[in-house]
Amino acid sequence: MLFLSQSADKDSVHCFIELHVEQGARLDRSGKSVGVVSAIAGVSRFEIEIIGEANHAGSTAMSDRKDALVAASSFIAKIPEIVKENGSEFTVATVGTIKVTPNSVNVIPGTCQFHLEIRDQKQSVMDVIERQALSYLKGLCEESGLAYTFKKISDHAPELMTDWVKDAVEESVKELGYDYSIIPSGAFHDSLTMAQVFPTGMIFVPSEGGVSHSRYEYTAEEDIGKGCEVLLKTVLKVDNMK
Repeated sequence: MLFLSQSADKDSVHCFIELHVEQGARLDRSGKSVGVVSAIAGVSRFEIEIIGEANHAGSTAMSDRKDALVAASSFIAKIPEIVKENGSEFTVATVGTIKVTPNSVNVIPGTCQFHLEIRDQKQSVMDVIERQALSYLKGLCEESGLAYTFKKISDHAPELMTDWVKDAVEESVKELGYDYSIIPSGAFHDSLTMAQVFPTGMIFVPSEGGVSHSRYEYTAEEDIGKGCEVLLKTVLKVDNMK
């Protein structure tokens, strides 16, 4: 947990360094003990609704339907393709909620509301995926005779780690002789907020299988120890900097 006085002068803080489990599987898969974090992904979230026409599922011919859920399914299935074409291996987009009305087994869905989340370390990449997703949704609904709404409900810009702090972390790892990777963080951390005020760096240790926020989350004691050693060495290193 992070504690910092609200009255503290930002110039009195040399830098902020955070040690955390990766919450992903890249370090674990690669057998690396330490991750030097390059950036924390930004996140844009959207509330999307497709409006069709509810009607009896037994008596409405397939050609006469305006099924909001079918259209939503096509849109959701398109998202991985848009990400693959425009992003990197670290770019992700997710539809994690979905609600249909009237939500009855014998009624064609009249509306479908869901949320889309886009994450990347570059705002420009997030913007391109947003535009292409909206363009696809517009064309899909026009072709199917449906209406839609596409509303951004939250937006957090990506944050790069401060170069000299990141370099100090990397130098410490090298001096200790540990295998490491330079990787971005797809999850939010205290460092996302702190980087907006202070020079900031971050250290990852492996999360077995990429599992996190779960009772099954596990990081080997050896890796925790290595992460702590990197943190200590980095703190001592930056403490000697002017």
